[in-house]
Amino acid sequence: MNNKWKRVTLIGAVVLSVAVGGASAYGFEDTKGDPAEAEINALSQAGIINGITESQFNPRGTMTLAQGIHMIVKGLGLNLDALRFIKEPVATDMFDHVANDAWYAQSMIIAFHNGLTLPRSLDPNANLTEGAFASLLIEGLRAKTEQEPPATLFGDAAGSKAELSRSKAAQLITKAITFLKNESKDDQKEQPVLMERTKAAEGVDLVTLTWPARPTAGYSVKIEGIDFEGTAPSGIAVIRYSLHEPKPGSINAQVISDVQATAYVGSDWKIELKPVK
Repeated sequence: MNNKWKRVTLIGAVVLSVAVGGASAYGFEDTKGDPAEAEINALSQAGIINGITESQFNPRGTMTLAQGIHMIVKGLGLNLDALRFIKEPVATDMFDHVANDAWYAQSMIIAFHNGLTLPRSLDPNANLTEGAFASLLIEGLRAKTEQEPPATLFGDAAGSKAELSRSKAAQLITKAITFLKNESKDDQKEQPVLMERTKAAEGVDLVTLTWPARPTAGYSVKIEGIDFEGTAPSGIAVIRYSLHEPKPGSINAQVISDVQATAYVGSDWKIELKPVK
């Protein structure tokens, strides 16, 4: 039996972490002293943003809609993994002025299908305002987590009509990534559930959920149901489960133990866990 345990991030998302504690040794020449110098360097190292040349970032330059969407998709890790299409989507299915071979076309498609408000008639080369970028970031965060971002997350940028600079965009996307990263950590602390997947029979796996080291008897894990999204082999089996503590006033044995629940899933299905109340 495979006894390797996998700690599950319950928001079901892969969060791209960006450390902004220090400047890169390979920083851009024109970002020295910029308020977002640390963020720009960290994002550049993470491959989320690029300069206009290898040595120039142009921090005071404006940010176009295409550039902003591309940054959001890469920074928040948006994708189409959970979606299934009858035919491969192309940009011209959704937009009148986005060529299918444009460098940003795939990011536009991903953003659209993740719920970002992108009109069919949009101009990808139009300059973004700080307020518009903040609104798109909020929509991107909603696609990644059930936790509603606070209204104060982007400060004065929310609703601002000021043109978005490349420097300001770096600051705002870093705030969004940090929020997503911290929210993911909180979920893991609140729901320390472990999952083990082992072969039960040909084409069938046994999935065991474990809530480890409960201090007394009376704790339990219950699998509420399984929702199948898409089709195998790329489909996702979403296992809904709930955690239960002893009833108030009940008398339970003082013994530390792991509590478990099991389910069977086809071997060719991916698995995600979803906690429910």
